[in-house]
Amino acid sequence: MLLLAREQVKSGMNVSVIDLKGQSELKSDFANYGVILFHDLLAKSFIIQAIKLRKILGHFPANTVLHAHLPQAELVCMLAKRKTNPLIITRHFGGKFKPNSKLRISSFLGVMASLRASKIIAISESVKNVLIRNREVFRPNDIEVIYYGFDRNQFRNQISEIRSGALEFPISLGTVSRLSPEKNVDLIIKAYAHLREELDLSNLRIVGVGPLEKDLKSLCLELGIADRVEFLGSSKEIANFMNSLDVFILASSFEGFGMVLVEAMAVGKRIVASRNTAIEEIIGHTACGTLFETRDLKDLTLSIKRVLVIDHETISTAQIDRLHDFEIGHTAKKIQELYGKVSQPL
Repeated sequence: MLLLAREQVKSGMNVSVIDLKGQSELKSDFANYGVILFHDLLAKSFIIQAIKLRKILGHFPANTVLHAHLPQAELVCMLAKRKTNPLIITRHFGGKFKPNSKLRISSFLGVMASLRASKIIAISESVKNVLIRNREVFRPNDIEVIYYGFDRNQFRNQISEIRSGALEFPISLGTVSRLSPEKNVDLIIKAYAHLREELDLSNLRIVGVGPLEKDLKSLCLELGIADRVEFLGSSKEIANFMNSLDVFILASSFEGFGMVLVEAMAVGKRIVASRNTAIEEIIGHTACGTLFETRDLKDLTLSIKRVLVIDHETISTAQIDRLHDFEIGHTAKKIQELYGKVSQPL
């Protein structure tokens, strides 16, 4: 969202961001890009947020576009919008609208949130398909797929020196992933345990936090590799972490988009990832990465060995070409065109 707001301001748009929850971690970054920030709604009750947002909208032109991200924002905007405010909602996840509820309740809330929306953006074809299958939008024909935008140069500029694609021994394997069931980090740990018996590997490094951290550490103890697996917690140094790896692994059973794949491509990493959902969309049928069958330990292990012998120039060329589809300027242009379709002069 920060990159999108930056591009929108650059194109001459007046952009405001309204916080509903969180700690406003990016407050200074938004301000530096010329984005107007409103914190009046932060941590207020749902109803108070809707009332305050409606008042705020009274100070803007009547046809101001509302763009809601995430379920709470969608519901608040649905209640707060004026008749003349076009509403765009972006669905970022392929799971249920309300994750901890029954599908019927989640579908009802998802439909209600989309009822007053002019358009729904899905961040991938996979997310679009799930929204339709779970009946979580009122008008499926209003869904448009627009991929996340990415700034490759900005990402790479966080690194003092980009590593070459030449393999360095011991080989470094790692992942960036939430430590939750659908991410299958246990599979990566098991594959590492097998591979270290036949390959010269450095420690397996895992960036991420989540409810399975204790279980995963116990698994490492069971496999006798507790001293060879590093749990690094959350990190803001993703660019440098990616740059330090030889192979990036993503073993998820589902991804709505998979930004970590784009980040790995930005620094030319060999990639091994599950063959499913948006992962296939992002990697494409190209040399960008090697795909393995989801939850198949043997195939994951073989795929890691296969990717090590692929010519890195072939991988890098394919990745650079693929990254053009995710340029932030391209994404911002598509969203601006969508705004133009729904926002008519009064």
